[in-house]
Amino acid sequence: MSIKKMSLIWEESKREGSGLLLMLAIADHANDLGSCWPSVPRLAKLCRVTERQAHRLIEDAIAAGELYRFKRPGKHNLYLILLGTDKEAFMKVATENAGLKPADAAREWAKIELVRRLTPDTHVTPDTHVTPSPAGSSTPETPDTRFTPDTHVTPDIAMSPTPDTHVTRSTINHKDDLHPFPTFSSSTWAEVMDELRNHMSAGMFNQIMTGSDFATQDGRQVTILARNPLLAEMMTRRLARIIDKAVVARTGHHYVMRFAGRGAEASQ
Repeated sequence: MSIKKMSLIWEESKREGSGLLLMLAIADHANDLGSCWPSVPRLAKLCRVTERQAHRLIEDAIAAGELYRFKRPGKHNLYLILLGTDKEAFMKVATENAGLKPADAAREWAKIELVRRLTPDTHVTPDTHVTPSPAGSSTPETPDTRFTPDTHVTPDIAMSPTPDTHVTRSTINHKDDLHPFPTFSSSTWAEVMDELRNHMSAGMFNQIMTGSDFATQDGRQVTILARNPLLAEMMTRRLARIIDKAVVARTGHHYVMRFAGRGAEASQ
């Protein structure tokens, strides 16, 4: 049991109800660094929830930046409580306990730091909708509400060692459309960017979206280039639904949005 981590959870965690109970249950198994590997059935039993609910609580904690999960083939997942965790502690757990190479661990830590910088700007209800602006107007019809990541479509920001790939894509699924999709161009993406600018905080928009541009279109699949591979991952993992809503608002169509970092070879 980590008394230090448990105290931090009581004082700093934004989780509530069963979500808070899950974090405390993990801390109950954790060492002083905040790492442990309890099974999902064990956590579900402690939290008095089903295993499916426990999985969802874990995903929510990961999306909130309070928990990191290392996937270990053939073993229980290794969890690390991120509250109060610095780079040195993360690197120690990642390399010594999770088996990551130092370069992979450093890359994952960079993602965590980026999420931490953006978190203050991302508090909004997940069902916020983007609506088209009146013709000739840059003002949205709905109130100016900041978007947040949708934790139900966002894959883990915390991942185990993965191949060094720099291309990510939206996980949003739509029904097949048998009709040819209209041409998507740089001017189309500029309109989408205007829509996003009206509904995102300036800090979040400037850090992630600024400098991105249209790259290619293959039917309903559109590839967008971000400034770098890390931002491409952020666009997919935290902003996929937001971008999709803005695209629909401006074009009236559900394109499959795919994101790549500049300098990275586009691939599936």
